[in-house]
Order: sequence, then structure tokens, then C-alpha cells
Amino acid sequence: MIALSRLNMTFIQKGGSCVLASYAIVHNYFTGRAIGECFEDYCRHFGLQFTDWRDAELVYPSHFDNEWRARNCRGYEVILDLHRFSRQTAFTEGRKVFNGQFHINSTIVQTQLEKSLRSQEALLNIAYNHPDGDYHSVTVFDSGSGLLERDTNSNDLLPIKGLSYIGTLRDSVLYSAISK
Repeated sequence: MIALSRLNMTFIQKGGSCVLASYAIVHNYFTGRAIGECFEDYCRHFGLQFTDWRDAELVYPSHFDNEWRARNCRGYEVILDLHRFSRQTAFTEGRKVFNGQFHINSTIVQTQLEKSLRSQEALLNIAYNHPDGDYHSVTVFDSGSGLLERDTNSNDLLPIKGLSYIGTLRDSVLYSAISK
């Protein structure tokens, strides 16, 4: 279960940064480090110019879209690759305390994911088909009173009865604490 007192509820994304923003919510929860470090270190990893973390957040989306398309993979796979292998501080610190498990089709493993959220210190970044025709990424977790959704488009927590209530599910990454 997740301790709500450790979950960042103030960050609201700018532009199309939901995939890395969702990872940054997880990263902040497990490491206590600032949300913006993930955007800065993404840009540093790829040699992108930026002035501060907000600028890095705005630089990130177009590069990210080109990156996952060039790799012919899902966006979460790009972020998980950074989490596992990047030498940038945010990612090296993150992999010391939490790991990620990628699922290409969340619908198939929906029951397993929900069980993991209820029984572990874990957060799920999950993509779904957004009503505007695009995809969107949110973070889902259980704080002991049921599943909650943290969407970085706002600072609200939405209770959900199950993952299928988000919408048409796509890929996901289950991030869980590394046992000490």
C-alpha cells in the first residue's frame, strides 16, 4: 500500500508530458527527490538543451514522441530503459529503491495488477485511450481504502473501482519498492 503523505499532489503537467510525469510521480514517491529532476535528467541523457526543469518538461514531449517511434516500441519502454540503464542521477537513484515490470497489454493482466497494488508498496503507470483520440498516462495505487488514480493533468485523486474504469487499457509499468 501507498502512504498518501509521501505522494506528490501539487505537480500538474504542462503540455504532453504525461508519460514521464507519471514516472516522476513514482520516482518522487520512492526517492523523495524533486519531480523536475526526471525531466532534467531525461534531457541530459539525450543531450537536449534546457534552462530549468520546467523548460526541460516542455522540451521533452517532441523528443520523446520521436524516440519511441524511432525505436518502434511503447513510450513506457523508453522510460523503463532509462530507469534501468541511464547514468543520470535521477534514474540511478530510482533504480536503487524501486523496480519496474512492463506489461504490453494491461487488460490481460488486470486482475494480477490490481492484486499487486493491494498487496505491495507499488504504483502503476498505465496508458489508456483518451476520449480525445490520443493516449494518456496516469498513476494508480492503493492507499488501503481502495484504488486511486493520480492524473498529472490535475492534482485530484480519483477513486476507481478497478482498472477497467479508467477506460480502454493499453500498456503499463508496475513499479514496486525493492526489499531492503
